[in-house]
Amino acid sequence: MERTWRPPFWTQAVLFLTITTEALIATESEHVMTVRPPRMERPTLMMTTPELISRHGYTWEEHDVVTEDGYILTLYRIPSGRAQPKPAEERAGRPAVLLQHGLVSSSDTWVLADPFNSLGFVLADSGYDVWLGNSRGNTYSRKHITLLPQQQQFWNFTWCCRWHEMGVWDLPASIDHILATTGQQRLFYIGHSMGCTTFFVMASTRPEYNSQIQGMVALAPGLFVKKAKSLVTKLLARYHEELWLIYTKHGWYECFVHPKQMTSLMNTFCETGSPTRHICKFHHYDPSVAGKINKLKHLRMPEYDLSLATAAVAIFYGQSDMMVDSVEVLKLSKKLPNVVTVQKVADPKFNHAGFITGKNVRTLLYNHILANMMKMK
Repeated sequence: MERTWRPPFWTQAVLFLTITTEALIATESEHVMTVRPPRMERPTLMMTTPELISRHGYTWEEHDVVTEDGYILTLYRIPSGRAQPKPAEERAGRPAVLLQHGLVSSSDTWVLADPFNSLGFVLADSGYDVWLGNSRGNTYSRKHITLLPQQQQFWNFTWCCRWHEMGVWDLPASIDHILATTGQQRLFYIGHSMGCTTFFVMASTRPEYNSQIQGMVALAPGLFVKKAKSLVTKLLARYHEELWLIYTKHGWYECFVHPKQMTSLMNTFCETGSPTRHICKFHHYDPSVAGKINKLKHLRMPEYDLSLATAAVAIFYGQSDMMVDSVEVLKLSKKLPNVVTVQKVADPKFNHAGFITGKNVRTLLYNHILANMMKMK
């Protein structure tokens, strides 16, 4: 029997979810506060990626990329370091690196802090040609060749969790564009959280792209999240289906409109009884069954074959990460055929947000990333 709308229940559910989530985020943010870089100011959070780049004296370029299914993605490029911007002919030899953000985030992720504490700037100053990706539907990638974001059809990809389409269409299109623009044969890839998930979707479903990856750096890879400790994750797991019904009932097809305000929320929920528990394993998403989860609660999609992800991978994880458990990280490392290192960040308080907004993140993490990228050249 089809579900009917019951306003009082949903209203109470939304209020309960909102209040409780905010309280839990405030509690969990105590860990975040201990690792926040000292020079990141509140006005910074309202700036766009170009503004964040320009304010520190770096040059930038904006590139539009069209995917095979018609979405128009925005890539931002930092072609050189801050000290000595060079003409295009002198930049030709700089290795290209694509940085892909996590859930409900954007290219802002990599340039939020000062040049010493932002990975995008650190890489540019270290001799890399830096490209900042944006997933379909986020702040900077809200265009399509025929659709508008106000139309439901625009959002006909995995609701909230966009990793399948990003891996199958978005990343290949971005990589093709970067290699064509730079004239290089391969590039480095760095992903945070869902940015790792999408990479392994691409590497397993379109394995020909493995040969175009010089090396992949996985920061808090969230492929298996059954053991995630976050109370927010567990709360959202229980109300995920209700949230979906509320959103679509009111014509809200976009999941989490402003990514900067939602960065602590997860997209994968594994609690027993949750309608999304089937994604505790790294499964394929089948668009033909989208919107039918109520009728297909026992359906199991085939798992992605991670043995096909042959690119060299360096994995980094935090000891206090509430979203990605170390046990699951080690599980992932055993499934991948070409892992060059698995490193635990030394600070015992280092958490999921610490990879982006961590105090002393340059010495704790970014220097190790640079060292491993040198080894993978």
